[in-house]
Amino acid sequence: MNDTEARDEVLQLVSGALPLLDEQVVARAVVSAVLPRTGRSTLAYLKEHSDWLTAGDPRLPRAVLRLLAELRAAGAAEAVVPGCSDCSRPRALTGRREDGSRICRPCAAARSAETCHRCGRLRPVAARQADATALCDTCYQRPTTPCSGCGQDRPAKAYTANGPVCKGCYSRSPRTCGDCHQERQIAIKASGSHPDLCAGCYNGPRRPCSRCGKIRTCRGVRTGTYVCLSCAPRPQAACARCGKVRDVKTRWPIGPVCSSCYGFIRRHPRPCPACGDRQPMIGATEDGSPRCGPCSGVERRYACPRCGGPDGPGRPGECSRCQAADELRRHFGTGPLLAPLIAGLEASERPDNVLHWLQRPDSSATLLRQLLASGHQPTHDLLDAFPHRTAAVHLRQLLVSHQVLPERNEHLARTETWMHRLLADATPEHRHLLQPYTTWLILRRLRHRADTHGLTDSSVSYAREQARCALAFLRWLDEQSLTLDRAAQHDVDRWLTDGATTRRRLRDFLRWSARHKLSGDLRVPAMPNSQAVAFLDEDLQVELLHRCVHDQGLPDDVRAAGALLLLFGAKLTRIARLPVRDFTQDGEQAFITFGGRPAPLPPAVARLLTTQAATRTRHLTRHHDEALPRQWLFPGALPGRPVSAHRLGERLAAHGIGVRAARNTAVLALAQDLPSPVVSELLDLHINTAVYWGKRGGRDWTSYLEARRSGASPGALRR
Repeated sequence: MNDTEARDEVLQLVSGALPLLDEQVVARAVVSAVLPRTGRSTLAYLKEHSDWLTAGDPRLPRAVLRLLAELRAAGAAEAVVPGCSDCSRPRALTGRREDGSRICRPCAAARSAETCHRCGRLRPVAARQADATALCDTCYQRPTTPCSGCGQDRPAKAYTANGPVCKGCYSRSPRTCGDCHQERQIAIKASGSHPDLCAGCYNGPRRPCSRCGKIRTCRGVRTGTYVCLSCAPRPQAACARCGKVRDVKTRWPIGPVCSSCYGFIRRHPRPCPACGDRQPMIGATEDGSPRCGPCSGVERRYACPRCGGPDGPGRPGECSRCQAADELRRHFGTGPLLAPLIAGLEASERPDNVLHWLQRPDSSATLLRQLLASGHQPTHDLLDAFPHRTAAVHLRQLLVSHQVLPERNEHLARTETWMHRLLADATPEHRHLLQPYTTWLILRRLRHRADTHGLTDSSVSYAREQARCALAFLRWLDEQSLTLDRAAQHDVDRWLTDGATTRRRLRDFLRWSARHKLSGDLRVPAMPNSQAVAFLDEDLQVELLHRCVHDQGLPDDVRAAGALLLLFGAKLTRIARLPVRDFTQDGEQAFITFGGRPAPLPPAVARLLTTQAATRTRHLTRHHDEALPRQWLFPGALPGRPVSAHRLGERLAAHGIGVRAARNTAVLALAQDLPSPVVSELLDLHINTAVYWGKRGGRDWTSYLEARRSGASPGALRR
């Protein structure tokens, strides 16, 4: 009988002993545990010992030990963990006695223990001196050698092709994990039973949990008893920082700390009031004053050995900032093209966010790595090839904000791309008509507006709707067996009455086609001017303004934007795009600039804007730094871009502040107290709009205008 036939017979014996277990599961366990060369010896042992599954014999062959561990992982509760021959505890048996019975690692270490020559304790032997006397692991000092990685004289952890490397450089060098096949730091080196494993694959293989039975990420590779993270017992206590009863991450002098508070304290070091060192405040005095570790009796100093700064929760012995710097250069290289981006990411206030950004498979970092790996340099045209990918939008803004790519008007660029796609879906006849209309009227108008007043979401949406209505009308004419030059006014009226009111935006296309002799004199009725009907009660407006100023439960951006809206009635698009430079202070008086004239702010509202400027949203990089060109008072989700007016309006409405009614009420109040030219200049409104609100407020400013014309003082006229 050869080894393969013997292993097949082992499979039959194991399947007969476990009839309730699936045959394929048993086959995988046998193939994984019993190597071909050990098939005959394993078969002989199983035939000789019929109780091999439940006896727990410590004289088991190693192949049978592996087989029992695989069967327990597959859900066979009958497979008993053999006990140590010395301590009788069910543990992983890694050593042997003289009689051949197996023992656990602690017992094997105790059997080989000798009296250390230096400390005199009975400890396992780590090395021997020239006279053969034993040294324990604590007293033995490994010889130092120059590390080929960092160049410092340190004990060698391993010898590579480049020379010896120390423990720190060895742990930082990524290798291919034999389980997930990704380039990561290796937690356990390859052996005869497993390849190189990263920390995730070593500590958390996906196996059936021995408690809940579900296939989950489990622990217990060494013991063979797999338990998922949900079933693993964890000590719980009231966190010393947040006071909530949670799983204990660690215990500091201030008491037990949960995982969230542990990361927060490590990421936010402060100067210690006692010694002045910038350290995480892990201790406290009796009166509650914070203290660092050494001042609280704990000698552990949270300092990075590379940069000397406080080490956040990064790799062991290294801060998150140094780890992020290494990962950035490993992913993106050291070329001059991305140097500004890498420098900005290294200066991030949250380096742990940079690490998370690099590891996410759907992030802009992954897209940038893919572009570099394919040999392409990131450009606007290349990123336009991913029109519906969020990572491309984020990557573009990240590169633009660090001046890797030139800045461009994204509203205009996206509209041009959208127009090209719209025309590509049209027939050749329709494209022949719409190409000059979209190019020389719609896009030309948008470019002029972008250069003069700037584009907003509303202006871009209106332009797109004009092109969409024109194409829909031409398609409707085809369905009616008509052409544009043969269409009559009653056809236009019929098309308008059969759809939504947005079809009135066809008016611009028909005026253009009539001007170029492509159609008759077709007209679309103009939309009637709508009157403002949504207003707030005066008491409700005061109540909402009071909430924005005093309610600490509201987010800072909602409080600041709501106060500006309720107090001045400025356009939400203007509030959303307020740069920090438009909020100025001259002594004790603060000003905000919406148009050509700064408006004075009440002290309470000025404090809100000061808080918003200090605590506004931070992104991966320090794009809010003074070295960068623009800083927005209300930053958006993309680097270097303000929040959209639509998103800001949603946040205000979610907290009970209706944008339209609040703005109408505030503008009407200002128009009743100030002349129309002043309101126009103050709020950046067209003079006709300001005059409309002045008439709506019912105030007559004829005397004011006469005083300005004659040069007399308006105050003298009032007297």
